[in-house]
Amino acid sequence: MGADDGRRAGCRWRRMEKRWLALLILPRGRPKKVPRTFKFFNFLQMRMLSNFVISITMVGALLAQPPSLDPGAFALLNESEKQAFVLSVVQHRDAQLQNFSYQMTHSDENHDPKTGKRHFWGEDTVGLKRLGLRLFLTVEALDSQGRPQSYKAAWDGQNAKSLLHSPHRNIEYGGVIQNEEDDNFTYRAFNHILGLRILDSPNLTLEQWFDEATTREDCSIDIDVVEDGGKSFLMFKVNHRYKYWQWFLDPQRDYMPVRAEVLYKYGDNYNSDSSLVQEAIQVDGLWVPKTVFRVTGTSASEEQTENTYQITAFARNMVSEEDFRIDFPPGTEVVDRIAGVAYKVLPNGGIELLPLADESGKILVRDNSTPVVADNSTAETIKSQYTPLTPQGPASAPVKTNKKWLSPGILTVMAGILLVYGGLRLISRNCRTTEDN
Repeated sequence: MGADDGRRAGCRWRRMEKRWLALLILPRGRPKKVPRTFKFFNFLQMRMLSNFVISITMVGALLAQPPSLDPGAFALLNESEKQAFVLSVVQHRDAQLQNFSYQMTHSDENHDPKTGKRHFWGEDTVGLKRLGLRLFLTVEALDSQGRPQSYKAAWDGQNAKSLLHSPHRNIEYGGVIQNEEDDNFTYRAFNHILGLRILDSPNLTLEQWFDEATTREDCSIDIDVVEDGGKSFLMFKVNHRYKYWQWFLDPQRDYMPVRAEVLYKYGDNYNSDSSLVQEAIQVDGLWVPKTVFRVTGTSASEEQTENTYQITAFARNMVSEEDFRIDFPPGTEVVDRIAGVAYKVLPNGGIELLPLADESGKILVRDNSTPVVADNSTAETIKSQYTPLTPQGPASAPVKTNKKWLSPGILTVMAGILLVYGGLRLISRNCRTTEDN
């Protein structure tokens, strides 16, 4: 393949998409005047045509194969073309993972390379489902005392809902409703090398994160083709101040990330994070990681933490809307950060409001004990039943402090100072009178 062919191959499907849109949507030549009554219908026709072409383009992106990688031709691309190439392959891969689910086991232990000592921390079972922007997570693990507990979290792109079940606690169920994504989706590091979420970053996919990095002035990007074991890998590295994220994609396996590095280094201080795909499988024609080994370290300790992620089930295009529902069972104590209320779910479906602290730390209590139905339509009604708790003890403290300044002892000292000052002024005046005489 020649140099020109290599440049064209990098983003061929993206240029074809632009040409299709230009031919079908954009007006050609000088626009003719049309009666006003037809302008609205012409607008609707263009919108329908535009939506149709965009839908066809998205389907084409799902069915199309990612561009092939020719190391010689790739080396002749400029930086913008290389960035466009990387973005196109991660976009294609993300399009293949819009609907998937997995089950896996995760174990972690500490290891001291010098002494060889190991300390096993534990193992948990993790399940995840994705449908577009929607995410659902389940975790089953043991707490620090070896007792079982489970956790569920759901995210619909705007609001989040979670439920913690701890059978051994006095409050067996605890729920949270908020408008921020649960950080479990990010710090579960298997999602990092999968490209679903990026460690130490906002809640973005690899595609969104890299696209944003190309526009940031405080980031620099290195892209190259590297050889390892007789195979070519697409490498890109995003540098941001004292930190960098590095990725290695395998073009022979659908540009699957096979290695990911995150390093923060400032002087002799560092935090490192390295993930390596040890085994991969094909799921409906797409390569995905099956076994991932992750090592994290820090300059603050000689020990390293080793994590192993083992996929037990992976499926594509099997997730539906019904898979994202979380119901709070009776007895659940819920904090709704969106409505600004806290309540306990009752067996009859109603709720009992609970004390809640506002942003200033002031305790809020409810006016009455009448249960109300826990749904979104009554959020303002629930909130209206809260009133600030009137402070009693601390309110008198400033008065006591002021009385101390007016105590008899302090008044006596002040009177003495005034008498001494008056006496000195009198002596000074007499001396001046004697000198004048």
